[in-house]
Amino acid sequence: MKAFILSLFGLGGASCCLGEVLKAPPDSPDASRQYVFYLHGGIVTASDGRPVSREFGAYEYRAILGRFSDDGFVVMSEIRPDDGDPARYARRVAGWIAQLRKSGVPAAHISVVGASMGGVIAAHVSALLDERDLSFVILAGLYDDEPERSLVLHGRVLSIHDRTDAHSIVPESYFGRSKLSASRSIVTETGLGHGLIYTAHPAWYEATRDWIAGGAGGPAPARDATLEFCGFFTTPGEAWYSLTDTSDQGSSGWLKAGQSFRGYTVESFDRVREALRLSRDGRSLELRLREARVKEGRETISGVVTVGPGERIEGVRASLYLGEESVFPLREGVALHLTATRRPDGNMQYHSFFTVRAREGRETIEDAPDVLALPGQSFSMMVGDKGYEFKP
Repeated sequence: MKAFILSLFGLGGASCCLGEVLKAPPDSPDASRQYVFYLHGGIVTASDGRPVSREFGAYEYRAILGRFSDDGFVVMSEIRPDDGDPARYARRVAGWIAQLRKSGVPAAHISVVGASMGGVIAAHVSALLDERDLSFVILAGLYDDEPERSLVLHGRVLSIHDRTDAHSIVPESYFGRSKLSASRSIVTETGLGHGLIYTAHPAWYEATRDWIAGGAGGPAPARDATLEFCGFFTTPGEAWYSLTDTSDQGSSGWLKAGQSFRGYTVESFDRVREALRLSRDGRSLELRLREARVKEGRETISGVVTVGPGERIEGVRASLYLGEESVFPLREGVALHLTATRRPDGNMQYHSFFTVRAREGRETIEDAPDVLALPGQSFSMMVGDKGYEFKP
């Protein structure tokens, strides 16, 4: 067995007990255990295992491994000597996975967790192995870069990154072209940016642990999900749907048909009845669009959105809740934020702005003036080359 033992460390005044972590799969693996390959961020490469970023502080690599080990996972990880060829290292990991599979370990008991550059490598592993039961967690690593942006992923893929991360991270772009048995995107609100991955922060670690356990048939909140259909956004060419698990307020983000959340896969949408059909384990579930939290506080709007010079999205149809911000994906990197409120005089007020994310990850906000309209009447706005025309 190729292994090294991690000892007790004092980290920032606290101590954590770290267990045995393997550098490669054991010679005689126990097929009943769950195996996690952890692929660290690029800052750890060729380091002593605790490099320090001027912006984000220390990368607690050993503490992250210890957290997985303490939770009962068999953890495999090593400090990479270089990151010159992510695809080459991915082939190394894929070989280890093949070794476990040959020894009788079910694919559902194997997971790959990659952070930043490790997430890039994990995406390559997912593209190499066409196994629907393998689980992948990609932490701030699904970048809008070539050649990765053309990868076709397989298996169960969970993407997690913080909303304030300066990198251009586009999980929906990957999910839309991939062949996934399950997918989910989580955008955290920690304000840590890329520093989210530097520790075993609960915002990513707990979701990762549950995703792995759910894939292996173990106990996970996803198995008792109480789902609520909370929004849709459709155009003639595409459609997105949003779900919430009311047991823990977990959000799916925007899903397309064929993508999954908490074990349920989106199948179809009845636009007349505003009902979403999901499936799980051969069973169907129909969810009607949720009611508003205020009286008469839900409306369906339709119309046109302009996102650039001569670039109009016709036939838009979306759900809108009074007092709640809706964020509609228009095209890659561009979103419309729209909030409707009812004024004391009974008229409607619509507050909106556009967010535009550049390829290097920088996000800009393009503000728009508020629009007033009579209830049930059309409302529109145009500032520069962006705007909309909607009718309830």
